Amino acid sequence: MRKVKSQLSSVSASLRRDRTLSPQLSQPHPSADAIAALAAAKLAADPKMSIDDAVRQATDALRRATATQLTPRQVADSVRADAIMCFEDGTWHTMLRRYIKRKFGLAPPQYRAKWGLPDDYPFVAPDYARQRSRIAKKSGLGKKF
Repeated sequence: MRKVKSQLSSVSASLRRDRTLSPQLSQPHPSADAIAALAAAKLAADPKMSIDDAVRQATDALRRATATQLTPRQVADSVRADAIMCFEDGTWHTMLRRYIKRKFGLAPPQYRAKWGLPDDYPFVAPDYARQRSRIAKKSGLGKKF
C-alpha cells in the first residue's frame, strides 16, 4: 500500500505540472489531489486494476461530476467561418465530426449531449460546407434526371 501511495503522489505531482504547462482551455479541471484520492479508493476496491486505469477512471468521473454548462457566448464563439473549436481539447478543425470520432470515440449526438450543445450545432466549418455545396451543385449532384 505504501508503494501505491508513493506512486499516486508522483502521479498527483505530474498532473499538477502537466496542467500548469499545457492547460486545456475548455474542460473542467479536477484537482490533482482529488484525482489521487479517488484513484486510491478505486485501487483499494479493485487491487488488480492498474494505476494508470485508476487515474484515468478517476479523472473521467471527476470531470463528469464537475462539468460546466457552456454559455451561449462560448457556443457562438466556438464557430468561426473557417473552423470549429473542439470543446474536448480546445483545438480548431474544419471537420469536427471526424476528429471527435477518431480522437475521443464520440458521435455527434454524444458530443452535443456531453457539452449541452443545440441540435443545429455544426460539425463542419461554414465556409467549407459552402465550398463543398458549390462543387456538388456544379457537378450536377442533387438534380433529378
